[in-house]
Amino acid sequence: MELTDAVIKFRQYQLASDKSESTINSYANDLHHFHHYITSKYNCEPYLSDITPEDIEEYLYFLKDELGYTSASRKRKLAVFRTFFGYCFRKKFCEVNPVLYVESIRLEQKERIYLSEKEVQTIVDRIEHPLIKLVVQTLYYTGMRISECLNLKVQDVDFAKNVIKVTKTKGKKERHIPINPKLKTLLLHYWEHGRTSTDTDFFFGTNYTGRLSRSYVNKVIANIVSELGWSSEINCHSMRHAFASNLVKKDVHIVHIQKLLGHTSLTTTSVYTHVKKADLEKAVSYL
Repeated sequence: MELTDAVIKFRQYQLASDKSESTINSYANDLHHFHHYITSKYNCEPYLSDITPEDIEEYLYFLKDELGYTSASRKRKLAVFRTFFGYCFRKKFCEVNPVLYVESIRLEQKERIYLSEKEVQTIVDRIEHPLIKLVVQTLYYTGMRISECLNLKVQDVDFAKNVIKVTKTKGKKERHIPINPKLKTLLLHYWEHGRTSTDTDFFFGTNYTGRLSRSYVNKVIANIVSELGWSSEINCHSMRHAFASNLVKKDVHIVHIQKLLGHTSLTTTSVYTHVKKADLEKAVSYL
């Protein structure tokens, strides 16, 4: 079977499996890029049976050496190949799964940045744009992803039931986050006095485009942390990390934090228990 035909069948499989549109498009883009590379390499339409582990390894090296892809980006590409070729092998489109013979890509462990409550407040105090200030506060008090926050519709914020309904961007699942009392005061004031746009369904509406963009919010944060001389790694997602790590510090059960963040696996949430490790190290130092 030709690679092009296999990619088409794989997309049909994803659609039938109710994969999210973003996931399907992401896989399609990655496979299209690989198809372009392998077609240029052999100057012909490749068959699945012709693709070797060396082809995949050379492609991954090409991404690193020629295009400057990071280890994390290349690891994600490899994960796409594992899923795609695994599907093709199960369907007997090819006799051998070439990815089985490709070694995993090791990632350099970067130190994750966790903001304290005081540091979050320092950033918030410096934001002059009232709507962006409120969005950043909402991110911190709810642990939402920036895309989830900016996609909130008016009907998603229920002041009567004291809950925010969040539709996960990485799929179709929903979760409900109780509204922090401090945040509720801020949101109510915005709803009653500060919301100027009535021509949009988005809760954090704007007059011109209907809603804020992620890049705009990140730019405001970037300018502030630059002025403060802090790490350039701090962005909107740092507020989600701050939400989780500060809850851990306050002894909130990790399962509760998992539910609030919308993680499907507790393993993903457990990364925030680093703060407890630091406490333990401090404890044993007293001996």
